[in-house]
Amino acid sequence: MFEGLIHNGTTIASHADPTDKEQTVLFPSLKTRAIDKTSDTSFVTRGTEVIFVDTVDCENLVAGDTYRIHGKLMDKETGKPLGYEVYSEPFTAENSNETVEVEFSVNTERLDSGIIVVFEDLYLVKEDGTEVLAVKHEDIDDEDQSLYYPEIGTTAVNAATETHEVQGKSKVSLKDTVSYKNLKAGEEYTVVGILMDKETSDPILINGEYVTSSATFIPAEKDGQTNVFFEFDASELVGKTVVVFESLFYESVEIAVHADIEYDAQSVNVIDIRTTAVDAESGTHTATWKRDAEIIDTVSYTGLTPGKTYTVYGTVMLSGTGEDLYQDGVPVTGMTEFIPEEPDGTVDVSFTLNTFILQDMDIVVFE
Repeated sequence: MFEGLIHNGTTIASHADPTDKEQTVLFPSLKTRAIDKTSDTSFVTRGTEVIFVDTVDCENLVAGDTYRIHGKLMDKETGKPLGYEVYSEPFTAENSNETVEVEFSVNTERLDSGIIVVFEDLYLVKEDGTEVLAVKHEDIDDEDQSLYYPEIGTTAVNAATETHEVQGKSKVSLKDTVSYKNLKAGEEYTVVGILMDKETSDPILINGEYVTSSATFIPAEKDGQTNVFFEFDASELVGKTVVVFESLFYESVEIAVHADIEYDAQSVNVIDIRTTAVDAESGTHTATWKRDAEIIDTVSYTGLTPGKTYTVYGTVMLSGTGEDLYQDGVPVTGMTEFIPEEPDGTVDVSFTLNTFILQDMDIVVFE
């Protein structure tokens, strides 16, 4: 403040000293940067005593005055306090700009995933001990004040069929769709997955090695999904349930995990079928001569899901040529729908055909 004393239009005295602290009023401001102390990032780790550190840059303080900072944690989605508040120790400003760290001890196990925003208030501590609010820094959209508590979920399927079953062949492909929430858009992340044996809860070993895969991505939005593909030999896994565990990493720090051995959506059954075809009348692999002979193909299955509905389709093939067998202009086929009560069992498929015209020929049933 500059002051002038005027008498009859003439300035007879003035006080205009830009360095005079007594005529100076400062407008303090705050800037804050919040991190999770364990991860050293803006992503929250899981635990009962996780430390959040908020570095508060105070500007335009009065050197020699005493201040104190009051901080609280807010839920960005609801805009409501999370119930964590902390006061710093009083500090005396040596300069107009000071930096103070405020720490929060948080039980993150009790928090839902989301985005946490740190609000800070600066109070002037007067000589009589009373405190006066000097400035607030409460911006729910401030990225520097925000801590991200992400979560992921996964859905694993046969990459070819989009079902939770895959045949136990030497080369199969699984697709695990990883859904994520509450990431920082525009940053790079990596999802790392491993296949687990549901029965033993141990990682699956194939040729002495774990089956793992990963995918790196940069999300455009805080919520979304990405795919991780696994290619492996499943021929020795028939009858097993494979469960995909996934971890999400940011700058080599694990920030989210989805690892539930009982979770059906991230599970895939490794199944297989075998068939034995016989003549219904002779009960052997030698067909009887009849215009309406019946062939019974017994299909043995392994690893199905009890209670689900399945259909076995069969086609009779000519052994010598590998072509479909046609009679009366249509292929000879059979079909049986069934609901297994157990993962392993058998089901019959019946075929009716004229064997008189198949003399000296062999037929094979494909299922």
